[in-house]
Amino acid sequence: MLEVGRKIRASDGEEAGVETYSKRWGRSWAVAMWGGAMVGAAVLSIVAASRVGVGGWAAAMLVVAGGVAGVFAVRFLRNPIPDRADPIELCSGVWLLASFASMGLLPLLV
Repeated sequence: MLEVGRKIRASDGEEAGVETYSKRWGRSWAVAMWGGAMVGAAVLSIVAASRVGVGGWAAAMLVVAGGVAGVFAVRFLRNPIPDRADPIELCSGVWLLASFASMGLLPLLV
């Protein structure tokens, strides 16, 4: 998920010689694959968090993070300019932190 999100770019933001998923798969398919990877990661993170008793908290945290990422993805698809592609990479990193926190940090706090 992180790797795909890192290589989604607007047409104007593509660099010569740099292979991106948006160029290889097309913008819509790349964003769909990124979203699918995010959903898969959420399911697995929630299952893991459930094993230590914080599945509900993890689900809530990941639904919020996923909703924010979804807003940015839709905005990018509607108007694919470089300024709207950048938040997808940022959301990928935040998502990874939220996922790890749901499995490791939340059990210590709750």
